[in-house]
Amino acid sequence: KTGPALHVHLEQDEVFYVVEGTFLFQLGEEFHELGSGDTIFLPRNIPHPWIQTSDRGKLVYLLQPAFKMEEFFQTMHDLGRAPTAEEAQKISLDHGIKNVGPPLTLR
Repeated sequence: KTGPALHVHLEQDEVFYVVEGTFLFQLGEEFHELGSGDTIFLPRNIPHPWIQTSDRGKLVYLLQPAFKMEEFFQTMHDLGRAPTAEEAQKISLDHGIKNVGPPLTLR
């Protein structure tokens, strides 16, 4: 299981609501385990990744302001494959996101 790379949003705040399953979020140096019904606020300019730790999981994900996120997800989808690290960084930077480290892994 993998999640996004350690990254920062330069112009957006994020909110995640766990509908089902369990997830591990890193916010700066802190780690938070969330389960169904839990919410976490991730402010802009603070590095964060997350990973699903259960077999099944569902999230509701909000960004404020939306900025270019729909375009980001469409661009990543249109690749039809996992991007290289260089491609991921370029696409991310083009959409106000800076990758600053590796994704979380299950321990």
